[in-house]
Amino acid sequence: MTATAAPFGLTPARKLGQNKNSEGVSTYRIVNAFAGNIFTGDLVRLNVVNGTITAVSVSANMPIGVFLGCQYNDPNNNNRPRWNNYWPTGTSVTDGSQPVAFVADDPWQTFYIQADASVSVGDIGRNFVVSVSAGNTTTGQSRYSLLAISRSLEQSHLQMIDIKDIPGNVLSDAFPIVEVRIKNHFYLGTSVA
Repeated sequence: MTATAAPFGLTPARKLGQNKNSEGVSTYRIVNAFAGNIFTGDLVRLNVVNGTITAVSVSANMPIGVFLGCQYNDPNNNNRPRWNNYWPTGTSVTDGSQPVAFVADDPWQTFYIQADASVSVGDIGRNFVVSVSAGNTTTGQSRYSLLAISRSLEQSHLQMIDIKDIPGNVLSDAFPIVEVRIKNHFYLGTSVA
């Protein structure tokens, strides 16, 4: 089953610990006319200069959560409200409204992600960065994957918790689906980056 590379970004799995999993999201601002697509399943960070979100691109970024869609008044459709799976690059809202992103930002939320190569039981607890790839503008789905070669004990985007428990998904497969948590989470960090 996981012999094919079909990255889908991060999808919510469960919540660590014994608290209820509300699967709720928070809203964050998107810069009007932001020049860059943001796809459902992309790891995002908070820009502390202007309070908006952007997709994570390097391991030094402190992720705030996972992008799960957005809402804006569509300038191409008489400024009618539009809910979209991804933020289309350069969309310029002209009616003065604020585009918003829906982000799964609970620091204890876990996610599923496909690895770009095999991993082992020895990788459980290790940290990884995401492999950033352009998402799909038809479906709005991310193509981020877990960069297996980045395994380390150092600070990174994600910490591997286990493998997703589904038939045919094995750690030694070419592209296993694993469960992770955001390791360097913005709300758990000691400094702003």
